[in-house]
Amino acid sequence: MVSHGSDGRRSYTPAMPAVQRVVRGAMAIATLYTLIWHFTNGEDDPTFDAVNFFSYFTILSNIGAIILLGALAIRPALVGVEGFVVFRGAVTLYMIITGIVYNVLLAPASADVNTNTQWVNFIVHVLGPIVVALDWFVYRSPIKPTVGQMATWWIFPALYLIYTLIRGPFADWYPYPFLDPNQKSVGAIIGYCVGILVAFVLISTILRWWSGPPRRQRVPQPATA
Repeated sequence: MVSHGSDGRRSYTPAMPAVQRVVRGAMAIATLYTLIWHFTNGEDDPTFDAVNFFSYFTILSNIGAIILLGALAIRPALVGVEGFVVFRGAVTLYMIITGIVYNVLLAPASADVNTNTQWVNFIVHVLGPIVVALDWFVYRSPIKPTVGQMATWWIFPALYLIYTLIRGPFADWYPYPFLDPNQKSVGAIIGYCVGILVAFVLISTILRWWSGPPRRQRVPQPATA
């Protein structure tokens, strides 16, 4: 949608159908319910550990998605707020990585990532990442993050990796088999981490490239003699 300001200049504002607010709100509520159900039912398992539960990248990413989608459902204009655009890009990146890592690395190996209930697994590993990714590409941000802002998206995953590798030996537990030295060699773990890092950088670049107001077609200039 193109609007005109008081100075006559045109500004780009993304159209925001009411249906999108409903989709965002419904997905936020569904994800919140899923995590609460998953947590409360997990407590019935004698091996359940609350710290371990919140040490899954999947859980943390989905919590971010709840905040993101809930906020946008209530106040769609946040897509045009610079600070929120950076947050939105980060959560979108994390959810896409969550979906890719699970469906490419973990699901084919039948890895136990504590989401054995089929509908829970579907929402946090498939539906959630798809909805958040589509939201970014269908309702693009009118503001393009700077390269520096894009780089801040990688801080949380880096801290998460450090936390996981430091806590692992003390807790004798790792959230994912490709980070567990009891299951993989050090070389293999480094290889997986490098591969996922490349995915982070590549997907971040795509997300940033897509953001910002769409380029308008240039008006052809008349030929000069």
